[in-house]
Amino acid sequence: MPTKKKRISHHPSNLPSKIDNPEETCPSVHSAERVFRDRPQVYHQCVQRLAEGASIRAMQKELNVSWHTIAAIRTREATVISATKEHIRGLLGVAAQLAIERLIDLMARDKIPPSVMPVATGILIDKHRAMEGEPTQTIEVKKSVSLEDVRGELERIRRGESEVVEVG
Repeated sequence: MPTKKKRISHHPSNLPSKIDNPEETCPSVHSAERVFRDRPQVYHQCVQRLAEGASIRAMQKELNVSWHTIAAIRTREATVISATKEHIRGLLGVAAQLAIERLIDLMARDKIPPSVMPVATGILIDKHRAMEGEPTQTIEVKKSVSLEDVRGELERIRRGESEVVEVG
């Protein structure tokens, strides 16, 4: 946006309570256009790293770009980033399938040491459950009940002070 107004960046730490001359200032607009024009390889690396799920701080250091630029690139290239993530997800699926097929082959030929089998089996079961949408962990809470607790609850039921729920 071409303008002759002085640009100022607004961050929570420098937001004024009242702007004295609003006609003399214009909010900063970060579009990543300059990075795309002057450093296209950095722009494309930023898109790739966003698709891979890299942290913004790491990208700032490695690519020497500001978080404003990264946010603008994420907004501008949302469809490309989404498509790249889908592609990476597909590649991971193929890699997992190849690894599992190789593991099955090694198991069939008794090439896996017995000490590794429980770990490999546990990992396979966890990953299978995750792919099926099942929980990979079960947290069991055990509560011990004494004979006195049972007698007290039965007495409350007899007096009509406790709620009885029919199951079935």
